Amino acid sequence: MWQAFLDSSYYNTLFALALVCAVTAGIFFAIRFKKKKTWESTGVESAVIGIFGLIISFTFLQSGNAHKERSVFIHDESSAIDRLFRYSKQMPDSFALQTKTMLIDYLNNQFSFDKKQLDNGKLVADNAGKILTDYWNYLSQYRSQHNNPTVAVQLDKINGAFDNLKYSTTRHAYSFGERTPAVVMLLLTITSMMIGFLVGFMSGVKNNIHFLVAIIYVVIISMVMMVIRDMNDPFRGFIQPNYLDLKHNYEIIKN
Repeated sequence: MWQAFLDSSYYNTLFALALVCAVTAGIFFAIRFKKKKTWESTGVESAVIGIFGLIISFTFLQSGNAHKERSVFIHDESSAIDRLFRYSKQMPDSFALQTKTMLIDYLNNQFSFDKKQLDNGKLVADNAGKILTDYWNYLSQYRSQHNNPTVAVQLDKINGAFDNLKYSTTRHAYSFGERTPAVVMLLLTITSMMIGFLVGFMSGVKNNIHFLVAIIYVVIISMVMMVIRDMNDPFRGFIQPNYLDLKHNYEIIKN
């Protein structure tokens, strides 16, 4: 249930509103508090906010690494495709044409990762697996029909490039499902509200209420959470892996 809410388009707006409410509650509580008592700072407040900073920076780093990892797999795919295509050009025309057709179908399938649909991931992975399996069967059949040492050497190079492509494809597909655990995001959300209340209280307990600090906190944390969610959700997010490398290979192969 929490994951579904986290993935919804309403989360960013509701999170920002809840954060405003938490900060505002802290300010009002501080106004009532200082009418009855005098606040004495213990110095622990800054440490608590510092711990929160570590938590949110760790989550931000984890999301950024997941995004970078997806890009690495895409570049690995592109490198394997380039080698596979070049090696196939040294084979007979029928073999080269079969390889070219497979690579064009494969790349068209991979580009559908651009679509921001959660269920699309499994479909793309299944289609890629079928395309690569069909080509593997073609390679096996071709090797059995052409028992030639020279051909065997070239096929070994092609098999090596194909194995790298298969490995990168699998890692690429599953990397889209590797996201920051929902429990961690829940912890971060709750902690943001608690620290928001503390920031509001510390801003309101002074003789002059410091609204600027509270406003800056709400803006910064809302933006950071929005970016974390965006990098965590490559199907719906605006921060998408860069497919330029694959698209460049697609234009070379097609033309």
